[in-house]
Amino acid sequence: MRICLISSVHPWVNPRLVKEADLLASLGHEVSVVTKRVDQWSDERDAPLLATKRWSTDRINLLRHDPAGRWRWLTTAVRSKAALTGYRFSGALWLAEEGYYRGFTDTLKAALRTRADLFIAHTQGALPIAARAARQAGAKYAFDCEDLLAEETADGLTDPVLRRAILDIERAYLPQAAYVTATSRAMAAHLASSYAITPRVVLNVFPLAELTGIPRPAARPRGQTTELVWMSATLGARRGLEDAVRALAKLPETARLTMFGRMQPAFEPEFLSLVEQLGVTARITIKPIPEPGLVMSTVSRFDVGLSLDLNDSLNRSLTICNKVFLYLQAGLLLAATDTPGQREIVDSAPRAGFLYPPGDADALAARLEPFVHARRGLIEAQEAAWRAGEQRYNWDRERDVFLDAVREALPPARLAAAAAIAS
Repeated sequence: MRICLISSVHPWVNPRLVKEADLLASLGHEVSVVTKRVDQWSDERDAPLLATKRWSTDRINLLRHDPAGRWRWLTTAVRSKAALTGYRFSGALWLAEEGYYRGFTDTLKAALRTRADLFIAHTQGALPIAARAARQAGAKYAFDCEDLLAEETADGLTDPVLRRAILDIERAYLPQAAYVTATSRAMAAHLASSYAITPRVVLNVFPLAELTGIPRPAARPRGQTTELVWMSATLGARRGLEDAVRALAKLPETARLTMFGRMQPAFEPEFLSLVEQLGVTARITIKPIPEPGLVMSTVSRFDVGLSLDLNDSLNRSLTICNKVFLYLQAGLLLAATDTPGQREIVDSAPRAGFLYPPGDADALAARLEPFVHARRGLIEAQEAAWRAGEQRYNWDRERDVFLDAVREALPPARLAAAAAIAS
């Protein structure tokens, strides 16, 4: 079968897409990924990841400083802005689609070239592309809702027109999708209530193979310090980093914090000022995020994983971040903000971590301090996290939900023919 996955972001920051493409390709399907090249730094991170894959990619070049992409970068910017301006006054759906997804026409053409039997959209901007391509190809489309982008402070909530465009896209295309997947029960319930659909929950977990060679917590060497870690693509404001630093200042000197990610330039002066003011500069390390294949092994060297996003938007409230499962599967104590999404996981594995009220650094420090002093308690919590990842929260289990959805979406006659050829 031919299956096309469509996104608006670089593959390295979309592990759900990568896992789906890997799995489908491993089962013998002809898998294509269509997306964009919009950031030079992310483009460089994509290269080693994509070089190892069995699926093909068609990435529309919108790199501003690349001679090959500069003209398309300019023309798509003008077209997108004009479309959003027209949508602001007319409310026309096609203008919302082209305005929200920059490079819409080129991406649609690339998707159609795959002649796929199923188009799977990742991100709301890709949803109309998948739907249009499916209609023209006589195929079906599906949608993976990793984030409620209309309810996210970094996207729809920054611009009421953009928010309205995203909601119009969801309203037009979600009810007709062959299936919709969501990242948490809370998000699935929100989508069900909003659009009268029945989403399936596919968690942001990782394959067990990524734990190969990593010792379980009880067998790991221990130093004299307690190592806290934060892993995210972006280090920016209102992500809970302020809580982490303020809590660190209240903990014993043996507690240290390492942050992996790319610091947002606008946030850096504010962050460094806070660190200096609290006197914890020597206890904080900032590093670039590891290559995708090294993330799990890198995280496993730490003791406590921090997932501290604020409860300041519906999206952050309902979703469950990748790093929650990264920490659990790597065998770290999970320290997380009390949001409906994250509560689903901590309630199911209470010995593996704890929740605290977002923004309350004193509460975070109070919950962390016993683990800084008591090694045995820390190891017991890490072992509980490891078991939760080993027995429940892993892609080897979660992928069955995704595969069932794909099998039901694919045309039965073509699926039977493909199975006969494979046998």
